[in-house]
Amino acid sequence: MLPPAVRQRRLTRARARALPVSAGTGVTRRTLTALAALGACADLAPARPAASASARLAMAVRTATAADAGLLAQAPVTALRAVLASGGTPVVDTTVAVPAGTREVALTLGVPAALVVGDSAVLTATLELRDGAATLFRGSGPAVAYAPRLARTGVADVAVRYVGPATLAVVAGDAQDGTAGERLRAPVLLRVRGAGDWPLPGARLRVTVTEGGGTLGSDSVLVTDSAGTARLAAWTLGEDFGANAVAVRLLPDSGQPAAPAPVVVRARGVAPATSFAALHANYGVACGLTPSGVAFCWGTTPQNGGLWALGQTSPPERRLLPTRIPADSPFVAISAGALHTCGLTAAGTVLCAGSGGSGALGTGDLANRPTFVPIAQPPGVRFVRIEAGGTQTCALAADGQAWCWGNGLRVGDGTTTGTPVAAPVRVRQPAGVRLTQLSARGLVTCGRDEGGDVYCWGLNTGGAIGNGEAQRNALVPERVLAPAGVRFAGVSAGNPSSCAWTAGGDAYCWGQNTQGEVGVGDTLPRLVPTRVAAPAGLAFRWLRTNLGTTCGLATDGALHCWGQTLIGTNNNLFTDLARVTRPARVALPAGLTVADVAIGSFRTCVLSTRNRAWCWGVPPLGDGSADRFSLTPVLVPLPTP
Repeated sequence: MLPPAVRQRRLTRARARALPVSAGTGVTRRTLTALAALGACADLAPARPAASASARLAMAVRTATAADAGLLAQAPVTALRAVLASGGTPVVDTTVAVPAGTREVALTLGVPAALVVGDSAVLTATLELRDGAATLFRGSGPAVAYAPRLARTGVADVAVRYVGPATLAVVAGDAQDGTAGERLRAPVLLRVRGAGDWPLPGARLRVTVTEGGGTLGSDSVLVTDSAGTARLAAWTLGEDFGANAVAVRLLPDSGQPAAPAPVVVRARGVAPATSFAALHANYGVACGLTPSGVAFCWGTTPQNGGLWALGQTSPPERRLLPTRIPADSPFVAISAGALHTCGLTAAGTVLCAGSGGSGALGTGDLANRPTFVPIAQPPGVRFVRIEAGGTQTCALAADGQAWCWGNGLRVGDGTTTGTPVAAPVRVRQPAGVRLTQLSARGLVTCGRDEGGDVYCWGLNTGGAIGNGEAQRNALVPERVLAPAGVRFAGVSAGNPSSCAWTAGGDAYCWGQNTQGEVGVGDTLPRLVPTRVAAPAGLAFRWLRTNLGTTCGLATDGALHCWGQTLIGTNNNLFTDLARVTRPARVALPAGLTVADVAIGSFRTCVLSTRNRAWCWGVPPLGDGSADRFSLTPVLVPLPTP
């Protein structure tokens, strides 16, 4: 008979071969198998104090995740500890050395006979893989050991997870300069390392914006790859110029009992190379004007001639992104109409493109123009403001005189038919009236004079003229019947309602009001200016109204809208078609402050104080999507200079 020690070694090797268990895949460096077999023969028990063995049990090590398996294949494991517990009390606790290069480890353990109830013992098996005294992997699982006479071996399948020390660091992309309001050009690379500086794959990282008001898109949670690295690629900086920062922390479910401190990644937002200095919208088209005077438009136009309103020589029906419109001269102002678009140059001349059938291009004929062409400019007249309405266009001259062209009923010179007026005509303003502001939308044009009176002309559908009558058209400017003593600081003509505001911030609206755009709490028409039912203390800097929607910028910087309610109030798209008859605050992204609003058909856009355009409502919104509905503002990409 062989000596006990020799017999023990041979039996251990045999059992290891009979129960092969891999502790990782793709064996590299130290891939090991941890195997514990309980023998029924007392003379096979290890030379240590232990109770007599009375059951058989095999334990197999596996990793909780594939990522852990990849790490296990490289981790500096030097010891395996196996613990069997009954009712929470350890009854077997064995640690064996794992020499470098070890592929398999086999253990023979003893189980106290007193634990066997009937033919089995119900235990908890815990395995630890260690580097010296430090535990790198740990896991527990249930185990049932059977009496030897049953000729059955119980198996405990124990999953281990990495729980060792970890480090978190930024390896690339920190302290970048990026364009304010845009995604960083270079991704931020983060690295997580485990014991022995081995890469830690599968680690989950939580990213949180801490400064600058940026957004993270899909990158709020990152997962490290097989090299232990993660890419923060969707970080969009806030619109404000200056400091931006995010904090990155290792989530506890990465297995870290004490995760390292979060790291801070910083970036600086700088002014974009191209931005929008002005924004205008009407019906299906929105246009932005750069500081250098280049116009970019997006949207859709409803009729063949209107396709040219986007300034395209071979137009599709829609432009999904801001598209440069061809023009020989830079513009200082841009205005989109229903089927045409016009621009104003620094010299005071006007150029238009689009459908010429109504005469709204002002070229002296009714031809369509795919590119911007000069109007028949009145001799010696320099224009300072341009307003494209529905089928009319109006311009304000430096001397306070308005000129219009297009549909004859809307040009304000007394024309009694809708016959096209193809060249600018002088509006018949009351004697001594000098206009300082002009606004045209749809069927109506309005102007404000130096004293704060408002005059409107055009089609009076639903009372949009504000002259106290419901249907009588105003073929020449008529003074809006404001309440006694009220003087207006500005006016916004709408279709089919109009609004004005006072220097003190009071808002007044009038007109058809079928969508609640007058803002008085109902949908009944108002034939004269009526004060908007704003909450106490709410004062407006200005108002914009068009196509059944009204928006106003409050003195505290908040944007409020009412009427046709695709207005960014975070309601369901279809229930949002219900009317909002009083001012409702618009939910704006963090850091977005409003400079101006442009209202189109089922679409509203804002120009931020950082010269960026945001739109919401019915597509196209200018973000490149053909079918994206959004009830919250969507950032319009800046065009290439």
